[in-house]
Amino acid sequence: MTAILGTSAEVDSALRKAFSEASVRLQPEAKISDIVAALETLGLSVAMQDGTLVLSQGSTTMHTTLALRTLTTKPEFKQFFVLETLDPKTWTNQRKMTYIAEHGTDEWGKLCSQPVIEAGIKTMDPNMSKADYRALTRSERIAFIREFGDGAVSRIMQKLQ
Repeated sequence: MTAILGTSAEVDSALRKAFSEASVRLQPEAKISDIVAALETLGLSVAMQDGTLVLSQGSTTMHTTLALRTLTTKPEFKQFFVLETLDPKTWTNQRKMTYIAEHGTDEWGKLCSQPVIEAGIKTMDPNMSKADYRALTRSERIAFIREFGDGAVSRIMQKLQ
């Protein structure tokens, strides 16, 4: 039996986990409800079937990981994902000057002061390293705790490396 849900906690958790397994990092401010609405504009439906996330278009069920990775290539979905690492320390002088000219010195200051978010994400699992856990954003940590419990965080933090 398939129950199509809105953005319940179950769908939210399943989609976040699916994006993680696809090594796709969501923007920290991205909302799952917005992503589901955008998927629906493409004719995709998001459903939970026997505890499994199912993406389908009409009667065709899609490979979830491939479908979610494909979304990152579509221009209308770019605002939801971290597509490149925005680490100004690695930029050329020309790129720095272009960024400042387009966005201004205030935005440049914000970019330099915020933590660097890598474009990809390693799969969130309870056996990840302490360094990988620390590299997660706040919303990713919340999703991790929701999925695996705070006991998993304790086990990760007890690891030496």
